[in-house]
Amino acid sequence: MYTQVQHQFLFASGMTATASGDNAVWRPGYQPHIIRAVGAVFTTSGMTASGLVLAFKTQSLASGAAAAADLAVLTGPSGTAVLGPGQVMYKDGLNTKVSPGQKVIFNVRTAVAGTCGIRAFIWVEPSPEIPANVTLPGTTTPNMSNL
Repeated sequence: MYTQVQHQFLFASGMTATASGDNAVWRPGYQPHIIRAVGAVFTTSGMTASGLVLAFKTQSLASGAAAAADLAVLTGPSGTAVLGPGQVMYKDGLNTKVSPGQKVIFNVRTAVAGTCGIRAFIWVEPSPEIPANVTLPGTTTPNMSNL
């Protein structure tokens, strides 16, 4: 783990946890990334997050891909806990590689009533240690006639 190359990716601002469903997607693009942690920052004050369940899922981009698999599930506090701006729910130690052709989905699995603004994030590290993307590697014979 090389912490100097880790960085945080913030999903779009303005999301709420008042309706269930997929809210945002991130794709690694050209280079695989290791997902080290995920989380959500609360952005509104005075909200009750009892029963809130947030999920980060991974899924292949291939057509007909299987259902998304849970990467991490974050469960809000029980009871009538009131959360405010800047408070964070997170899960670390994930160490899950996401390769090109896959995506990370941020999902509100169980929504809450009232006001609940959130900003989801993932903590990623590029994974440069990958073999070349070749399908038929071969060898060549050097041309010794020019020597």
